[in-house]
Amino acid sequence: MRLYITRHGYTLWNLERKIQGRIDIPLAKEGRDMARKVGEAIKDINFDFAISSPLIRAKETAELMLNNRNIKIYEDDRIQEIDFGNLEGCTYKDEKGRVCCKEMEKFFTNPLNFKGAKGGESIQDVVD
Repeated sequence: MRLYITRHGYTLWNLERKIQGRIDIPLAKEGRDMARKVGEAIKDINFDFAISSPLIRAKETAELMLNNRNIKIYEDDRIQEIDFGNLEGCTYKDEKGRVCCKEMEKFFTNPLNFKGAKGGESIQDVVD
């Protein structure tokens, strides 16, 4: 068995360097273009099925990559992104690469000690 794992294409929040977890942000034009390019690269690979997070950016990425092929896409909540709670929408680093959000810095530099933001999940919550 072979398993192929991809991540969703860019969203507007990716382009704006905003933190997105469970917020359901759709793909940006760049993200759609990325998904189509991957779809072209994998067009000759046979898939039995695909699994996607229920988030629209993930589902749309899968649909564009599979390019109307007759492949069932199953949704699974277990693979959606971590819930960052009240940190969703914040900017982690500014245009010059300076950290704007110390809580998110811990997530990226020392994730096992990231305790989660208010209303969100910790790494342990995700593992559980």
